[in-house]
Amino acid sequence: MISRRLLRLKVMQILYSYYTQKNIDVKQIENELKLSVNKTYELYHILLSLIVAIKNYEQQRLELRERRYIKSTNPEDYSKNFINNRLILLIENNDQLFKFINGIKFNWNNYNEILHSFHEKLWKFKNFKDFLLIKNVNFKQEKKIVIDIYTKIIADDEDLEMFLEEQSLYWNDELELCISQIIKTLKKFTLDKGNENKLMNMFTCEEDKYFYLDLFNITISKQNEIISKLKKYIENWEIERIAVVDKIILELAVTEFFYFPDIPTKVTLNEYIEIAKHYGTEKSNIFINGILDKMLKEEKKLNNIKKSGKGLIGEI
Repeated sequence: MISRRLLRLKVMQILYSYYTQKNIDVKQIENELKLSVNKTYELYHILLSLIVAIKNYEQQRLELRERRYIKSTNPEDYSKNFINNRLILLIENNDQLFKFINGIKFNWNNYNEILHSFHEKLWKFKNFKDFLLIKNVNFKQEKKIVIDIYTKIIADDEDLEMFLEEQSLYWNDELELCISQIIKTLKKFTLDKGNENKLMNMFTCEEDKYFYLDLFNITISKQNEIISKLKKYIENWEIERIAVVDKIILELAVTEFFYFPDIPTKVTLNEYIEIAKHYGTEKSNIFINGILDKMLKEEKKLNNIKKSGKGLIGEI
């Protein structure tokens, strides 16, 4: 679930804390890195359970409407299409999801104002009202409305973003990522699997469990060597004058070039240039690309960068 790009980004962020704070223990900051990764996986589960909480809130509202003496003339007000949505029921009864949610002791019912806010937004959402009026709704339609709610309401909700930021500093800018992974998860849900539909694993492969920690530890332990390598290719600049984020991105890329033989240099280069575009200074990606490209050409000529393993076709 958690991509290598996000793992690289988390290492970059934690190294920023390490380099800019005084008297901070490496083990302490490493534990923060682990916590940051765990919190992303936690958010994935919390947001997946949100649709169930929204459904339960809508069920309560429907029961209130049914008890009114003066009835509404709008047929959608009494539709049970949403509260009987079979995809949501699969999520609600998913053993894996609610074992996790119970383990972290999170409950959306403690945040009624958030649920009320989504209730108001749902009833302004044309797709939702159209769904309520469908007769003999099928599973494909049920899945579509849930995905629509996630992509068109939840993913863009500023109130939810503020709420998540208040809950955890590790959840800044992670709403979009988790929603995208939830959509991938829900697209694979089927009725026949019942409560055994699978959720995503924290890591996309076994190697990623160790990749981000190795990247962090090697970058710190080999920093003097990495800086020495960089100085040869940074013209007209003192390494100390480079912006902290740019410097960290360069260090991480060099770490992968020289100390991760199974990662193609092209992958490393592309990943850190993309990170620089979003998190560096205005011209960081151009600056970083120039230095790393020059380093690669020279160090490969000297046979100092050695790569081996799968996925290295075209690696010189």
